[in-house]
Amino acid sequence: MTVEPIREKAKIRQLYQYLNGNDPKYALLFKFGINTGLRISDIIPIKVNDIFNDKWHFKEYLILKEKKTSKEKKIKLNDTLRRCLINYVKSRDVKLNDYLFKSQKGGYLGRIQGL
Repeated sequence: MTVEPIREKAKIRQLYQYLNGNDPKYALLFKFGINTGLRISDIIPIKVNDIFNDKWHFKEYLILKEKKTSKEKKIKLNDTLRRCLINYVKSRDVKLNDYLFKSQKGGYLGRIQGL
């Protein structure tokens, strides 16, 4: 089976709206992948303090080690993603040492998750 990316902007927006209507956490996860090109396995363990400093300002770069390749990635988050992140953390009781994509069971979301 071949998996193809979604190329049509209208379909991307439609999927984002659907996810946002169910849970903004999943919409942000989707937006994060679209805007950074990171794999899901690299996105879900991100902590809030990987993105924000202790004064809640954005760090210059998100720096992480890719799970699959073990390479260090340095990513400058674009304005679209920054706006989404600000809205997300303001709308939730998020602390700096929390996972950005917290699971209800503790820790971060698993790769297999039901909506």
